[in-house]
Amino acid sequence: MRKIFITSAAALLICGCSVFGSKISGSVDENVRNYDDLEKIKPLKHVVFECDFNKAARGPSGEFFCSGNENADYVSYFTSITYQALPGTSSDYLMNLFRQLELDGRSLEKSALAAYSSKGADGFKTMDFDKTEPVTFAVEGVKKVGIFVSRRDVFLRNRIYPSLKLLSLEAPEEKEGKDALSEYRLKYAVYPHALSSFYSTDWISAFLGVPKFTDMEYLFESGGKERILGYFSAMEKYKKTGRDYSLSSGSVTAAELARPFVFSGKIASAYIGAKDPLKPFLPEEGEGFINEYLPSFSLEKVEIVRKSPSGKELVLKSWSREDIAGLMSNPDETAGFFFPADKIPSGVLSIRFVHKAEKPRYDDEGVMRSEGSGLAFIYSSIGETIVTDLDIAEYFSIEELPVKCIEEAGIGGLLEGAGFGGYEKARTLDMFTDALSACSPAQLVMTKVIFARDMDTRDIIK
Repeated sequence: MRKIFITSAAALLICGCSVFGSKISGSVDENVRNYDDLEKIKPLKHVVFECDFNKAARGPSGEFFCSGNENADYVSYFTSITYQALPGTSSDYLMNLFRQLELDGRSLEKSALAAYSSKGADGFKTMDFDKTEPVTFAVEGVKKVGIFVSRRDVFLRNRIYPSLKLLSLEAPEEKEGKDALSEYRLKYAVYPHALSSFYSTDWISAFLGVPKFTDMEYLFESGGKERILGYFSAMEKYKKTGRDYSLSSGSVTAAELARPFVFSGKIASAYIGAKDPLKPFLPEEGEGFINEYLPSFSLEKVEIVRKSPSGKELVLKSWSREDIAGLMSNPDETAGFFFPADKIPSGVLSIRFVHKAEKPRYDDEGVMRSEGSGLAFIYSSIGETIVTDLDIAEYFSIEELPVKCIEEAGIGGLLEGAGFGGYEKARTLDMFTDALSACSPAQLVMTKVIFARDMDTRDIIK
């Protein structure tokens, strides 16, 4: 894995790499170091994923749905449908989104997000998300294909914010360095980037929400070394305890300490009057966590694009900001952007998302902090506009739709209501032969969209 090192004037060292093991590659603009540069230079970044919608339709089973994330950033990575298949990543993304919408005063969007929790609004008390797998689909019929981008999946990409998650405290390799806290590295993630910085200043402590360095240095040198190491090692072990986080008041768990931005309110309340030096050092008024110095990105349009083998592109359908707003207000469970198309002999069809940067909550980080924390590195790897293509590498064949989906959606009655005669109805239902497989959420939505919306969607079964 290639690592990118950035040295600041304060001799703080940052390493940037992918949390998920892929190298960071592709074009970056080293002239972009902060939001002012981003506005001035207006770089455009284009990231392409190849997505298997056959796997996606059948539901998560441990594998990634999309490949090609070597050049992903915190916008394009979460635009891909892969993140929704990974429970830990999905939960982190949604917790972060909830907190960001709350701070931005977007109460309607926050309420809408609550509806996607497995327990509705009450789910946020325990931050329990387990029903967010993608239901966007690409299905292949006899002569046509159908592409559907669901309302929920559009909503989850409508505004994308950078996250923050603490990973560990890494000891220096040299034996003599292990006796100085300032030689240890704080490791943290702004998905999908893994970063590290020397634990050597109070401002990096506040940027990350870890105990104040000057207090920790004193504790470290006066016999409290193991307590400090235990504080951070608990964060590394929390995954073994399952979903161990809650918005309810009470003691703060290691899992919550690993997400100081999301749980800053609970952390602050829990430590009121506490004399324990091992308490998170939170940003002061007028300042924020590291991720709050990065822009959020709003979804400007969704497109269906045909790409030829020679690289030429043709936009077949485009949904604008106004269309997206209209979709957000549609409560129908089959609401989404649907596009039927003739099969193409060569090339690929792609679902394209176009996001544009919005001003971050805080923007006066300064050169030293920007370089020393990794902010400059992240800014150099994003664009003011980020275009993310989900190239359709594999379609789900309509003939492989489980019979259980037909039964669960009540398609027989729908066909009769649409005027299908007995023979035509039987011929339509006989094409589905999989009587063993369970019906995944994506397949159930697919069934309802194809049969319950309008005749244009039903054309793909002919």
